[in-house]
Amino acid sequence: VRNIFHECFELTELDLSHWDTSNCTNLYGIFNKCTKLQKVNLASWDTSQGTDLGYMFNFCSSLKELDLSHFNVTKAERMHWMFCGCTNLEKLNVSTWYTPKLQNCLNMFELCESLVELDVSLFYTNGATDIDNMFLKCTNLEVLDISNFHFGGIKQNENLCSLMFLDCSKLKHISMIYCRPSSFNTLQSAFNRLEP
Repeated sequence: VRNIFHECFELTELDLSHWDTSNCTNLYGIFNKCTKLQKVNLASWDTSQGTDLGYMFNFCSSLKELDLSHFNVTKAERMHWMFCGCTNLEKLNVSTWYTPKLQNCLNMFELCESLVELDVSLFYTNGATDIDNMFLKCTNLEVLDISNFHFGGIKQNENLCSLMFLDCSKLKHISMIYCRPSSFNTLQSAFNRLEP
């Protein structure tokens, strides 16, 4: 199903709840640049075999709410630019996502300018080597839970975190209960671009 609705610029609503996706491994760019898409029903989607979810909702700038809590992403390796440019997205539920295989989440939530709260507390990033810009320009984000973030995979280059929170100017609360940085420099690199 890779890129199946890519650049369907006039599409406003989709009901794909009847689709059997249990054998799909490549979900890359499915709704990429569906800029007028306002509603999408993926209620029955089985994503347990999915390895590539990159660009899946990239620049779906008319979406306001997305509940993907039923997605099984335990085999997902790539989520780069997945929600990038979802500028009107106010509610995003990925709170159940456990990501033991995740390698690339580059720019994943960049420009999600309408999100106020985001729970990625079950994200496991120990194997992730590309994590930069993950929350870049989430300008209204106030509450963020990254409780299980591990930075072991990027210990050789702390600068990969340097733009992680750039322009998250309203961020007030970050939960990092079990967060494991590879070094102090990794955290410093991530937070030294967090403007007051």
